[in-house]
Amino acid sequence: MIITIDEVKRLGRNISAHIDKATLEALITETEDMDIRPVLGAEFLRELSDSPKPEHNIILNGGDYDCGYLSGLKKAVAYYVQAKLIRTNDNQVSRYGLMQKDSEYGYRSSTAERNALYNDICSVADRYMQEVVNYLCHHSEE
Repeated sequence: MIITIDEVKRLGRNISAHIDKATLEALITETEDMDIRPVLGAEFLRELSDSPKPEHNIILNGGDYDCGYLSGLKKAVAYYVQAKLIRTNDNQVSRYGLMQKDSEYGYRSSTAERNALYNDICSVADRYMQEVVNYLCHHSEE
């Protein structure tokens, strides 16, 4: 994985400290497999994950470069993970079927509210990902 759970919590929007770590790990893996690998390619993603070179620091963590500013791939991944977290809506598959936890300490957001938040977070993630693509395109010519 190119990002840790702590980085997801730090780089994205505020999420509860009580979110199950296994859920976040699964969403990180899903994000890398479904959102990042198709854009960057399996080989490059593996390189970023397993043995990043010093020049990959700006891609992963962002920073200024000759043509602008890059927020970083980790930030894009953090936002994609959080969007997926909104979509899962604390649904759990149990032996009794699909269940949703509920308590007296809050209310469930409506489907419209969740969809609006999901779309907003995805648009931010897409923008960060486009910054990465633009950076890579600009530096592939060199």
